[in-house]
Amino acid sequence: METLKKVIISIIAINFVGLGGSLFLKSGLGGDSITLLLEGLHKYFELSYGLISIIYSGIFIILALIVNRKSLGIGTFLYAFICGYFVDFYMSIIGSLISVNNLLISFVFILIGQLSICLGFSILISVDTGMSGLDGVLYYIEEKYNIRYKICKTVIDIIFCIVGMLLGGVFGVGSIFAMLTGGTIISYMTRFIKKEKVI
Repeated sequence: METLKKVIISIIAINFVGLGGSLFLKSGLGGDSITLLLEGLHKYFELSYGLISIIYSGIFIILALIVNRKSLGIGTFLYAFICGYFVDFYMSIIGSLISVNNLLISFVFILIGQLSICLGFSILISVDTGMSGLDGVLYYIEEKYNIRYKICKTVIDIIFCIVGMLLGGVFGVGSIFAMLTGGTIISYMTRFIKKEKVI
């Protein structure tokens, strides 16, 4: 029963990440780093967002298996296989319900999107069913080289934004906001969830 509860919580967390990614895309002001990278890959290779997401996750799962196997679990593979489809789902829902035709709505989308993504990743890290492959690699770097997670996350966010932009993804104020705040927000939320035993 405890395992089932954790799996359900993991799916809810991945749902938050997918919702956040779709809000960034719909804002039209640039995606968060991962969304921007996947958007660029999606446009460059002309593959569905869901499939690109699986390929991206698979690469980082392999890297995490090599350097930080203990960080992986069922949550890792759930994230790999369903996150992109949550994004596709919310993109269609948001597109049919809300017309993003002014700057205020776009900024609200960015703010809610960033909080949603950070909350999702924080829950995945805290629930202990396996974090994303990328987080597994970043936490390995933190433990091995004593470089704080939020610094590692900010650096990888910058790299993802540059690559995504070069491949055709939309870079904008949303990307900058996500790049500068993601690591800090995830670190804070993760500490809070673990300290207060929220889950």
